[in-house]
Amino acid sequence: MLRFAQRRALIGRATPSCGRVARFAPAGMPAGSTMLSLRAQSTSVGEKGEITAAVAAWRKAPTAPLRFPVGAPVMCLVAGGVWATGRVVKHDHREAGGAIQPYQIMIDAEHTRGEQNAVWAPADIDECIRAALRFGVGDTVECCVNPDLGLWVGGKVVAQFFRESKWPAGKYAPYQVLIDEFFDETTGRTLTGALIWAPEDTDACIRQQGKATPLPLPTDVPAGG
Repeated sequence: MLRFAQRRALIGRATPSCGRVARFAPAGMPAGSTMLSLRAQSTSVGEKGEITAAVAAWRKAPTAPLRFPVGAPVMCLVAGGVWATGRVVKHDHREAGGAIQPYQIMIDAEHTRGEQNAVWAPADIDECIRAALRFGVGDTVECCVNPDLGLWVGGKVVAQFFRESKWPAGKYAPYQVLIDEFFDETTGRTLTGALIWAPEDTDACIRQQGKATPLPLPTDVPAGG
């Protein structure tokens, strides 16, 4: 559920707020990692060369801050040209005697095949690591703002892995959404252009636009009014 905890902020600065936020706290860090192998990232020599060049360009002029917070679900290109899902467990990871790498990722169990399930990404670029969320920036969605009434509002995703500056490490919201319209029952005003954030990447919280159905009319209202 998306909840408006600070309605005055929505009327003014439209600051997003919600009671629940995704948090990731791994029980333990992996002892070592394997690199996202550039040698096996593609069966095409040309594509392999392009990926290697993209990595080299990023490392020459790395972007900051990193796109994905600790705990973020991501997809990584690993040996054999396979995209494996996992979660970021560390930033600025360094192997023994090696260079600092932007991410260490714990690969999901279904992709490990009994091997070491920690890898590291050599660059913060889509050729190596991508978001593993259902919606991208610019997608139109519906957000649940009142599950008791089944109330949904339409909007557009404007950011992934949203964080407020006061949140501790490992705390993030999968999406920030610019809503089309919302009626604030406490003020009797219709709000447009408000920013909210979705605490979960589930259909109960945020879903593809067009799935919502109109609210049923009250059964105890006399005919004609």
